[in-house]
Amino acid sequence: MRSIWTGTQDAIPLCRVQRDVLDSLLRTVDTTPGLTLAALREAVPDATADDVHIAIVKQHLYVDLRTYRVRQHERTPVLSMPSPRSRTRTDWM
Repeated sequence: MRSIWTGTQDAIPLCRVQRDVLDSLLRTVDTTPGLTLAALREAVPDATADDVHIAIVKQHLYVDLRTYRVRQHERTPVLSMPSPRSRTRTDWM
């Protein structure tokens, strides 16, 4: 099965998230797994919606796009990217 991310990273090579903002996003998600997109934006006020979306597309953060929609930010949980071992599990694909 093909990944839904195939080719996506190459499509936005010029989009970047400031390192301190990305670090804050990752730290917040690591300390509070399953935080919603809306709560993540509140917890990291320096992060714009674009910063969060870029971090998802560049696979720094994980959202199960088969189950949730990014536009439903009040319901959509955000997680750290799964480890390479868990990426081979069928529930990841």
